[in-house]
Amino acid sequence: MWGGGVPPWHTMWIFNYFESMGAVFAIENGYFGWEPFEIPVGVDRPLEHLAWRTFQLFTLNYDKARTGSGNPTVERLLRMAREYHIDGMVMHATRSCRAMTIGLIHLNNLIQEHIKIPCLFLISDTVDLRGYSEAEWRMQIDSFMETVRAHKSSHY
Repeated sequence: MWGGGVPPWHTMWIFNYFESMGAVFAIENGYFGWEPFEIPVGVDRPLEHLAWRTFQLFTLNYDKARTGSGNPTVERLLRMAREYHIDGMVMHATRSCRAMTIGLIHLNNLIQEHIKIPCLFLISDTVDLRGYSEAEWRMQIDSFMETVRAHKSSHY
């Protein structure tokens, strides 16, 4: 699962690298606006139906947050992690986009209180690539995938 932060636009190769190890990102939290659903045939006002369904999903997450984690985003991610049988989570902290980065550690901590899944934090900058190392990211991803495999084998 892509748990948070914008994708590293300068290093999109990582998605192919994950795929080469048998991993895919079934869901993401960076641009995830609403969950897909089908509008039944015969609905007279499909846009109104879409708005109502989206409202219901957000309300559901807020209602669960009151008795669960306290955070509607966490509730949505927990529900999707269970639904998609997520084995690991990757987050990207972007130094030059604090709005997308702030709170990622807290988000991970809340998720870990409810489901224990490995998490990888990748850190880079969207503009200044001097702090980025492809070799370092490959090593981090390799280690993370080993952890995911070990975690899966101990829980299944």
